[in-house]
Order: sequence, then C-alpha cells, then structure tokens
Amino acid sequence: MFCSQCGTNLPESSKFCSKCGKPLVIQEDIKKSPQNNNGEKYDERSGKGKDSIIPKEIIEWNWGAAGLSIIWGIYNNVWISFLTFIVPLGFIIMGKVGNGWAWRNKKWKSVEEFKKSQAKWQPWGKVFFIIIIVINLIPYLALYQPQNNLNTNSAENTKLNTPCTLGYIKSDINGQCVTRDQDCKEKHGPFSTWVGDFFGICSCKVGFIMNKDGKCVARIIFGK
Repeated sequence: MFCSQCGTNLPESSKFCSKCGKPLVIQEDIKKSPQNNNGEKYDERSGKGKDSIIPKEIIEWNWGAAGLSIIWGIYNNVWISFLTFIVPLGFIIMGKVGNGWAWRNKKWKSVEEFKKSQAKWQPWGKVFFIIIIVINLIPYLALYQPQNNLNTNSAENTKLNTPCTLGYIKSDINGQCVTRDQDCKEKHGPFSTWVGDFFGICSCKVGFIMNKDGKCVARIIFGK
C-alpha cells in the first residue's frame, strides 16, 4: 500500500503514513476506488493531472517518448508531444519527462502495468531516435568541408569554384588560390611584395621601382 499524499510504501496494516502522517484509505473505501469498464481498480496515484503522485520507480528515460514522440503521446494522452518538432530538442525533453506526463494523464492499474506498457515502445523508440539525430545532422554534414581538402594551390579549386582558405585570394592570372605576396609577384615580378601591415598594396622592394609595364625593376635599369 502507498500513501496517497507522499507515495511512501507502507505495510498493509498501516492506518497512518509514517512519513507525512496522513490517514490512509480504510478497507471500506478501497472498494469505492476508481474502476475501469472491466471492474479493475486503478492505482489512485495516477491519472489525476497535477495532483497525481509519480512513483520513484518510473522516473527514468523513456526511449518510446523520445523517438516516437507524437504517436507515443497519442497513446498515453500526452498531447504536449505535438510540440516536439516545434520546441528545440523537444524529443530529448520527451524522453526525460515523458514517463511523468504519461502517469499523470492516464489511469494505470499499477506501476508494473505502466512499466510493462512503456517497455513495448523502447525498441522502436531507439530506432527512430537515431533517425531523428541523423536527420538533424544532415544539414551540418552537408556544409562541412575538411580544411585539408582546400588545397590552396590546386587548379581543382578553381574548377569547383570553392572559396580559398583564410589568408589566400584567387589569383587574377590563373584563378588559383595564392597568398597576397604570391599574387603581387605574379603581377609585378619577383622583386615585388605585399605591404599589407600598413598600406595594403603591392610595392617594389628597396632598390627597385615599378616601370610603365607594372613590373618591379632595378632603379639603374629603369634609369637606362
């Protein structure tokens, strides 16, 4: 026998709860306890909504509620399960607190009957839970591209029109991914360099000057 106030398991001969002191239901009143259409008695702690007392034995993860949220919710009168695909990570919330909602929203003959009923949902619940996880990961997997696949000097990047990694740009000469310094040398010759720290432009090295063709040459040659 259980206390209807705090759920403490008590001897059948008890008249008062040893934990909270509440008077227990006497034998005559037990005959008047709620019954289903077959005349079977319910566990009086279940099916009372917020006034229900949830046994400690059923406070556990429920794979059926997590993986088959809406179908499981219809069977167990847990209508909030329809919000599963609206609320972020709703299927995880269902798995964690689903047992409590099912116990509150439906009358059960005993904890054993409840656990036996929920056990039937476990196998398929696990399967659909994995499917849900995979479906949610697909968009992220599709966008993910390993960094080492972006070969910065590969002509394949140009064909696939893939972006260059950080610190590289598309060359105007051959369309490959190169550093800004390499880009300067392609445009203005080997004596050019990228002055990015301050000016952010290509410039000739000391002792060289840019001729009319845009190439960096020695000052003496340019003077001739």
